[in-house]
Amino acid sequence: MYAKIYEKYAASFFLHLNILTGILRIHISTSQHKMDTIGFQWVVNNPNQKSWEQRFEDLKEYQQLHGTTRVPRSSGTLGEWVHMQRRMYNKKDPNFMEKKAPQLQNIGFEWNPRKHGFVTWEENFNRLVSTRKYFLVGGNRANVF
Repeated sequence: MYAKIYEKYAASFFLHLNILTGILRIHISTSQHKMDTIGFQWVVNNPNQKSWEQRFEDLKEYQQLHGTTRVPRSSGTLGEWVHMQRRMYNKKDPNFMEKKAPQLQNIGFEWNPRKHGFVTWEENFNRLVSTRKYFLVGGNRANVF
């Protein structure tokens, strides 16, 4: 029974499917052409994808503002980039060591910032105590360290 129904309607179904597919292709082609005429940009560049040279310039700007190349990793894409430079240096990547490391060295890049800035637990605790702040928590003033 189902075979007879299939035979009866299959040709009609596939004919309609081909017609609809053709109409859809025409519609997509026409729509794409209209978007092209107004200058639609089909590929969007990620603003976080900068070249090594651009990140290096960002680092130099950071250094001018803050007086250091110690960019916290948590500060965003520049912090991540700085972290990756240290990793490449520690791995002694030949390409990095030949081309990029000397440029970083020339601006006084700190390869091991923790070694230069070792702080004892007591010093950190004293900083914490001296900089504690008050915050509103649930409508009440809370003393947060």
